[in-house]
Amino acid sequence: MTAQATAMAPLPTRRDEDFRYADLAALERVWPVAPERIAVGEGEERGLAIVLDAPHDMARSLEIELMAGAKFDLRVLNAGGAYGRLALNVTLGEGADFRFGAAQLGSGEQALEIVSTVRHAAPDAVSRQVVRSVLAGQATGTYLGKVAVARGADGTDAEQSVRAMLLDRTATANAKPELEIFADDVKCAHGCAVGELDQAALFYMASRGLPPAEAKRLMLHAFIAEAFVVGVSGLQSNVSPREGGDLRPYAATQPPEAPAFAGALVDAADFPGLLNPDGSRWHYLDSAATAQKPQAVIDAVARAIGVDYATVHRGVYTRSAEMTLGYEAARRRVAAFVGGAEDEIVFTRGATEAINLVAYRYPDKGRVLLSTLEHHSNIVPWQLAGWRVDVCPLTRDGRIDLDAAEAMLTPDYGMVAFAHVSNVLGSVLDVRRAAELAHAVGAKLLLDGCQAVPRMPVDVAALGCDFYAFSGHKLYGPTGIGALWARAELLESMPPWQGGGAMIEKVTFDQTTFLPPPARFEAGTPAIVEAIGLAAAIDYVKAVGLNAIQAHEIALVRQTRDALRQINSLTLFGPEDAAGIVSFALQGVHPHDLGTILDEENVAIRAGHHCAQPLMEALGVPATARASFGLYSDESDVAALVRGIERTMRIFG
Repeated sequence: MTAQATAMAPLPTRRDEDFRYADLAALERVWPVAPERIAVGEGEERGLAIVLDAPHDMARSLEIELMAGAKFDLRVLNAGGAYGRLALNVTLGEGADFRFGAAQLGSGEQALEIVSTVRHAAPDAVSRQVVRSVLAGQATGTYLGKVAVARGADGTDAEQSVRAMLLDRTATANAKPELEIFADDVKCAHGCAVGELDQAALFYMASRGLPPAEAKRLMLHAFIAEAFVVGVSGLQSNVSPREGGDLRPYAATQPPEAPAFAGALVDAADFPGLLNPDGSRWHYLDSAATAQKPQAVIDAVARAIGVDYATVHRGVYTRSAEMTLGYEAARRRVAAFVGGAEDEIVFTRGATEAINLVAYRYPDKGRVLLSTLEHHSNIVPWQLAGWRVDVCPLTRDGRIDLDAAEAMLTPDYGMVAFAHVSNVLGSVLDVRRAAELAHAVGAKLLLDGCQAVPRMPVDVAALGCDFYAFSGHKLYGPTGIGALWARAELLESMPPWQGGGAMIEKVTFDQTTFLPPPARFEAGTPAIVEAIGLAAAIDYVKAVGLNAIQAHEIALVRQTRDALRQINSLTLFGPEDAAGIVSFALQGVHPHDLGTILDEENVAIRAGHHCAQPLMEALGVPATARASFGLYSDESDVAALVRGIERTMRIFG
């Protein structure tokens, strides 16, 4: 557009989608707005920070084009003048990577607007948009964001996360995240939330000695900071935990540092199961057993079993074909979630079935090395399938002793099967070293990932394992669904486990031939609805960000252990940096009695041996009490747990 044409451009009206909520009177004062063009060359990495804080009205328009493999990081603070507007029009080439973080800070009668259109014009491009608004007085904050995926732009990975904090009821937040998709094999997610400061978190911080004003300031700083820590690899080192922006492989020995406090990570209203019939909060601390489900998963399951329902793989009618596409898209999302390939994911009923599949069908049964802390699901299948089981001890703080494992392993071992995260102690395995030890003697490494996948990023290629098993219901998805990831060549080497429909190539009464993996291992009508629900759960978790969840749960564990350490008659188990789980025993009180009293206090914990009887024997206790956190947990849950324990102690004298 020439300068003359720009000058003649008519003033928009509310009929123009990009100006639906604009302050047109203020816009007229700065109109016309000439576009600024930014081109990022092939393979180039660039970053830009924009601050709109002048006392006068401001409006800017950016036309950004990223060539193949280009990376661009844009950060914006929109805070000044009666009117501030930023419009973005971004086009992404093949494999391009665009990160956008913006904060809008409004008060008085300010009107602040961000309008973005991100076009994925070619395959395998990534975009992340994070907008946070804090609005007081009669201020208005608006975000209109569209992700448009062009035909042929397969492999697109796009996310929008929009949240607004209203400090006064007179403030207004407008938001419209939008997706337009004309391609296949696409991962797109958007989310929006408008709320107020968490009063329970403020109360908790005040109860720990922080002045109310300081507590409020810290919470607002943390909220705003989310827009400025989602990075592009190579542009900044403190890449976001929250929005899935970390492009570096996960290192089990280097978890993200926990914040000083753990405010609410998600809106508890997303999880209907967290509310009592009277609308009060249920303090659910049994997520290690099974997680509550977000409304997005509930809706996906309801739609799949309702208006979308049909069988898969067999029907020639349209709805069956569409359901088949949805089911296989779920497989791709699961594969991408753990860093595997689509043909390396076998849907199972859960981790138990996945481990059984390997135990029974891995061709070279011999010795298997387990550890003292394993769940029964990673003990019994190996025994039943005829493996010779040996046991690796634990370190003093409850980790799998890999020095001992190194001394025990010989070429006689065909398999090492360890928990990635202990379901009792929360201890995290150094997977890379475990893989090196197993492979050094020619053994394979299987990981029980049930407690890991809801709590931290998992990249099976970076970890170096050979098999990875996990369940859906601990990952905020439905029950009755799980997955086994295995290296493709290992699946090829394994014969079918169960026979029936869908896993065959040709059947005669004399001979049957079988389909290649993963179909070979999925006999019968699959768990269609459950797989779609699992994919929806993965989308939800990724939108929150697994690094954010990990840091959040580390903070909650730290707070809980610090609080429980003050009780002299209480014994804590497991390492200080446990992942989302705190197990303990209260002297003179059986865990079942403690659990019953806590239930009266509206707190749900797990009490018992947690399907880990050999570990209980090693700890010298018949059972423990276990508090386990989820992404919906916060300080109010910790405070309720401590109050319930204190009441129990008064009852038992």
